Amino acid sequence: MTMQCMPRSDFGLVPISANPTCPCGAEVDARGVHGLSCKGGSGRSTLHHSLNDLVWRGLSTANIPATKEPSGLFRSDGKRPDGLTLIPWKNVRCVTWDVTVTDTLTQSSLPATSGSLGAAAEAAAERKMAK
Repeated sequence: MTMQCMPRSDFGLVPISANPTCPCGAEVDARGVHGLSCKGGSGRSTLHHSLNDLVWRGLSTANIPATKEPSGLFRSDGKRPDGLTLIPWKNVRCVTWDVTVTDTLTQSSLPATSGSLGAAAEAAAERKMAK
């Protein structure tokens, strides 16, 4: 029995056969990368939860007790951090973390990301600090 693989695009993604329309109204191209930058899509959310779980599992592997999405702890903008260590680290404060997912292939990110590694992540960090 032989298996046939679908051809891959230059980004390593399996192309889709038609150009469907996203629920947000945008057309999805053959590479299918729109879901990573769409505010209404599930691509960013899934990746966000996977990365948050990766941080939590890393701390757990190092025997550092931590919790994901702690209740009763809010930032100044009303949002919760993605995680919190259960033991104090420095100045009797616990460590919190917040995962941010950026898409390097959006039209607004391409000029910066094509010339510099990590430009999209740096821009996202600056936006987050400005909040």
